[in-house]
Amino acid sequence: PSVVLRTFMADSLIDLGDFGRAEGLAEEARRRAEAANHVYSRANINHVFGRLRIAQGRPAEALQLMRESWQTCLDLEMKQMYPIFAARMGEAYLALGDIDAALDILAVPERLDIPLAEHAFGWRYLFLAQGQALLAAKRHDDARAVAERALALAQERGEPPQSARAQKLLGD
Repeated sequence: PSVVLRTFMADSLIDLGDFGRAEGLAEEARRRAEAANHVYSRANINHVFGRLRIAQGRPAEALQLMRESWQTCLDLEMKQMYPIFAARMGEAYLALGDIDAALDILAVPERLDIPLAEHAFGWRYLFLAQGQALLAAKRHDDARAVAERALALAQERGEPPQSARAQKLLGD
């Protein structure tokens, strides 16, 4: 129901700091997903709303949205989405100051042995979120190793924005 396109657009607007337009697109996507009763689409747009709520300083709301998306992901065995949803939930926990919970959820996709080929951009987000959580936990060597994984994957896939994010994490 055109939700995926709006999901990516809203997510990109968050990156640009245009929260108002991101909120409007995300709300339109949510209405479409609800009208179609499409669970997968609802889970996807919720992760964008979660990211938006974190950016707005409302991490508790973000976590609630991400828990719902994560449960949908598990229920429907949407394995390709585990990395991105775990990354977003980890970001919410980190924004709440719960470093241990962030590290726990961020470790799940690798424990489930989801291949890197599945949802490659989600893995890069996961590695970056892991790096931030590891930095918060003062585990600098581990954070560096994860940032290097993110950078290698981004360079392998030829994605300059993700390379820049990984390089920033290396600098942090």
